[in-house]
Amino acid sequence: MISRRSVLKGSILAPLAFFLPTRALGKVTSKSVIKVCKVSAIPLKGGKIVAASGKAFLITQPREGDYRAFSATCTHNGCAIGPGDPSANAVQGGVVTCNCHGAQFNPENGVAVRGPAQNPLTKYTVKVTGNYLYIS
Repeated sequence: MISRRSVLKGSILAPLAFFLPTRALGKVTSKSVIKVCKVSAIPLKGGKIVAASGKAFLITQPREGDYRAFSATCTHNGCAIGPGDPSANAVQGGVVTCNCHGAQFNPENGVAVRGPAQNPLTKYTVKVTGNYLYIS
């Protein structure tokens, strides 16, 4: 027999499941794919800050045809990384620098190489289709 306490708990907790992320309920959501820029926009051994889908991304090309994508938000305090001019190369002296506190990141793997940031940049998967780069 079900107790009144169990029924009461269920009636209070069940509506809260609506607010859980889909993944928490055991369902897998599909990743979104974002078209970010033309392949030709990313300099060899360099990178650009690109805005797409309301977010800023750091796209780099450490070796010819090898593209990497990261969040353009510093992991220290949430500031923008890279140059203030979006047309400028984001990689200067082999690193990408945060505009606020000077943290520096490796453009090949997003790892913080100089503080105050300790954590790497969020990494995305890059796919080349035709003349465009897509990230997910």
